[in-house]
Amino acid sequence: MHFTSTANSPEGHDETELEKFFAGLGQKINNAVKNYEAELASFFGGLGPVGDIAIRVQAAVDRTATTKFSIFEYFKVPEEVLSDIFADLLKLQRRPQARQARGHQS
Repeated sequence: MHFTSTANSPEGHDETELEKFFAGLGQKINNAVKNYEAELASFFGGLGPVGDIAIRVQAAVDRTATTKFSIFEYFKVPEEVLSDIFADLLKLQRRPQARQARGHQS
């Protein structure tokens, strides 16, 4: 597609093919919405009970599996900094075990 000026717009500047395409696109979308509005309303309206069930199931899963819990919400530090701290703590936990495995007492 070649984007050259082909027509004058009401604002007084040349209108490109791309501008004409998008100007017509809005009207096509409006026509599609008018034509399928009842069908779309019926389809999405029928999903209401399914959405309610999904919300209840998710709430039950959240209570038993603590899927929404995050330790990072309790600190006013960036998550990356806390991750580094926890990584360092885990390294400290492993060091005594590694020494014992090599026969050293700590």
